[in-house]
Amino acid sequence: MQPKLAKYPKSTWLTPEERFELDEVELLERCEPYIDCWWWRLNNLYIIADEKGREVLFRCRIAQTVLFVTMWFLNIILKARQLGFSTAIQVFILDHAMFNDNRQCGVIAQGKEEASAIFSSKILYPYERLPSWLKTGKRSVKSKTGTGIKFNNDSWVRVAVSFRSGTLQVLHVSEYGKICANYPLRADEVQSGSLNAVHEGSYIFIESTAEGASGNFFDMSVDAMELLATGLALGPQDFKFHFYPWFDDPKYVAPVPPGGLKLSKEKAKYFKAVEKANGAKLTDEQIS
Repeated sequence: MQPKLAKYPKSTWLTPEERFELDEVELLERCEPYIDCWWWRLNNLYIIADEKGREVLFRCRIAQTVLFVTMWFLNIILKARQLGFSTAIQVFILDHAMFNDNRQCGVIAQGKEEASAIFSSKILYPYERLPSWLKTGKRSVKSKTGTGIKFNNDSWVRVAVSFRSGTLQVLHVSEYGKICANYPLRADEVQSGSLNAVHEGSYIFIESTAEGASGNFFDMSVDAMELLATGLALGPQDFKFHFYPWFDDPKYVAPVPPGGLKLSKEKAKYFKAVEKANGAKLTDEQIS
């Protein structure tokens, strides 16, 4: 599965060993024929830190691939925890800024400390680990702060708590449900200011886990879900609803105890409700 605009098959991808072990000259020769494709770059160039702090080659997981295959201009994403959407979107934003001129890209975080942490770990970290030949010319750094970076192609990426002026071509709102639940005034700023800063035909990604049945994220999700259910074609100002439940991710499994599954009434009721609501049949390993 690949986006329609992906130019090259998966058979052209680097192995993780190649990405880490080839010297810069060898890596340039290996990558140069494919470097014009954003999907190829996304899955072959960027090194991140995984959940255990180990350096790994970023590769889109199943759910992340589905998002990039099906994404619209305006996207609202209701997701389970720890599916890696924030990382995937932020690597996409970094790549978009590096390889396109005059793009203003913003990431909204819950607070100033979170903004600094996101920039350091999700934007600067993969950029610094790119080969030196990718960080020259237009893709070299023009200026940098603790929460933002500007390239010599006049594109920039900045992480902040809101964006109230200027025009953005890409905006990512991370964990908007939590912002709505814990900082309602800040959520209103996102709604009235930051979303309006995005130019029509550009990209918005709003993603979060569910945080109750109220607030802007809940309302926007319901509106997008209802629009999706009508089957009508989306307009440039319509949000597309994406839902990624925990049971769609292969990592949400555990070995079944030797004595078999023993569930409380509450847990048994919960899993039956999940199956009924989603038309899914859960395995014992998913329930365990």
